[in-house]
Amino acid sequence: MKILYSEVFKDHKPEGYHPENPKRLEFMIEGLKERDLWINVEQPPMAEINDILKIHSNEYVEKIRRYSESGFSFVDPDTYISHGTWKAALTAFGASMQVAKLALRKNDIYLALVRPPGHHAGKEGRVLSAPTLGFCIFNNAAGAALTLKEKAGRVVIIDFDVHHGNGTQDIFWNDGGVIHIDLHESGIYPGSGDIYEIGGKSAEGSKINLPMPHYSKDDDYIFVWQEIVLPILEDIGPRAIVVSAGFDAFKGDGLATMELSERFYHFAGASLSRFSLAVILEGGYGVGLRKGLPSFIEGYLEGKPELGKISPRYETIKVVEEVRSLV
Repeated sequence: MKILYSEVFKDHKPEGYHPENPKRLEFMIEGLKERDLWINVEQPPMAEINDILKIHSNEYVEKIRRYSESGFSFVDPDTYISHGTWKAALTAFGASMQVAKLALRKNDIYLALVRPPGHHAGKEGRVLSAPTLGFCIFNNAAGAALTLKEKAGRVVIIDFDVHHGNGTQDIFWNDGGVIHIDLHESGIYPGSGDIYEIGGKSAEGSKINLPMPHYSKDDDYIFVWQEIVLPILEDIGPRAIVVSAGFDAFKGDGLATMELSERFYHFAGASLSRFSLAVILEGGYGVGLRKGLPSFIEGYLEGKPELGKISPRYETIKVVEEVRSLV
């Protein structure tokens, strides 16, 4: 296990209250220290601009640079940029590329515990009719996935943030070599991620969206994970997996209605223990980071998914049946 983290991530900061703020990192570190998991922490490298330009347009990248150089402002009603955003975003992207490289070298879990987050950022920034960038700047997970793809060919991204990774889907929409599996709450921001969004004409079936019913619990997520996610991984057998790891579906985290607990995150980590993981932090604003992230890591390290009887709701079973008819 290795953690890539930098205090520079705290330099991306709002002037007043905003849910995406440096305090998130303190919740995360507190939770990891409580379970003796704040170990093997290394300073990540900064990405080069040319690395970012493999994912985002020059116009978008220059826009972010200009906004950051000018001081504090909002790029849209949800997403702020401060003077420290540019360096923090380059370092977050660099950390994400680095964990992907590490995941190819040795089978283990490598964590880019970064901010600002990225999975809502598409090629040109805001995408797929989303009203905003949703707190995101550069798509860190896409940078990790492209790094893997250049070395290993076919890539799998699993995104379990409570919000759909619309930026990641946009970037790889026509790339059948990137399998993007996305579990998210149905009907909330950014409004995309329907079951029938399966990829562009040359990549149909490579985008697997799993819109979960409101108030889904551990049993619902575990059922979908067992029935859809794990069979896909078994079929593909990826050398490494990029995980867009958001913990905002944890009960009480604040921005959604989901009711997950440590049980699901431990199960998810344990079920992936035979794969090498490049884990990129996305959402999570309080209790999800303090409890969900350590549970995911512990599950991976222990490698024993313990399950009793599960009882998914009818709405969840229906999601699985519909997705099966498409993949």
